[in-house]
Amino acid sequence: MHSGFEDKSREQDRGWDDRFGDFLTNLLFEEGLADSTLLALKNHLIAFNRWLLDTYGRPWDLVQPQDLREYLYATGLNLANSTLQARRWSLKRLYRWALEESIVSIHPNTFVLPVKGNKGKIQVKPPTQRQIKLLLNMPDLSCAEGIRDRAVLELIYATGMRASEILSIKIHEITPQKFLRVWGKCRKERLVVYGEHAQYWLEQYIAVRKEILLDGGHHVFATEKLFVSSGVHADYRYYQLRRMVKRYSQRCGLNLTPHTMRHAFATHMYEAGASLQFIQKLLGHSHLQTSTIYISNNTKNLKKILVNHHPRGEIYKSRTRFKHESIGNKFTT
Repeated sequence: MHSGFEDKSREQDRGWDDRFGDFLTNLLFEEGLADSTLLALKNHLIAFNRWLLDTYGRPWDLVQPQDLREYLYATGLNLANSTLQARRWSLKRLYRWALEESIVSIHPNTFVLPVKGNKGKIQVKPPTQRQIKLLLNMPDLSCAEGIRDRAVLELIYATGMRASEILSIKIHEITPQKFLRVWGKCRKERLVVYGEHAQYWLEQYIAVRKEILLDGGHHVFATEKLFVSSGVHADYRYYQLRRMVKRYSQRCGLNLTPHTMRHAFATHMYEAGASLQFIQKLLGHSHLQTSTIYISNNTKNLKKILVNHHPRGEIYKSRTRFKHESIGNKFTT
């Protein structure tokens, strides 16, 4: 990790929030920013959060749209235009990331923080089924961490879950029924189902999970989270997940993130004929209403859709919307 934004005194700074470290790490991988830029952003986030606490008595994750407008007006009167633009950019990036990670529920566009000369976001083309198959075969299965990586990749592709949802799974939540109840954005509950491939690799990983903990000097009961690390922390962290996906994808000539794998899940399901309505339910998009009763009554239907329309489903056949090459359904070990 870059010490520029993870100094040991951060706990004593009133404006610091540990989630800022995750955000800055995300920026490091997403934008390739220099340490000096990350340090400046860190200081700005601390100052912004401290200002919110002092002015309104609420932290950054409980912000209201008018808070940001007031902050930029109150602190930006004597700033150069370039500095003010940088502050606007950093706040929009922070809240866009926080929305994706289910930390806040307000879209950053509601803050009305225009950035002059801001170019539209480039639409990233999701990987093909063949490219995903190559990616899934990248981990070294001769070691426990390689098996963990394979299980993580299989589960992301099998479910389209967000990175934060993957990392919050507890080990006792893995059952033979091959489904999970997760809480996504705005704490909305939904059902996530997965197939035989993901189940198989989860079983292989769980069998060696304690080896990873022991290699890191952790107690075998150090954490209840499913995915663990041999690093400083027993829990598998966001920056480790992102770095892992990036490393393996680069070996395939790609530049993927956990989020682009989520896109691949949705795209491949749609290409295979699944309706947008069911894809949206599986992804947990915020505009869909879900409830515990609805989820409970539709477990069988969701599983049927998965095995028919997911490229790694048991009875999947390439047949509908777009002409593409099918991949095999056999396990690759």
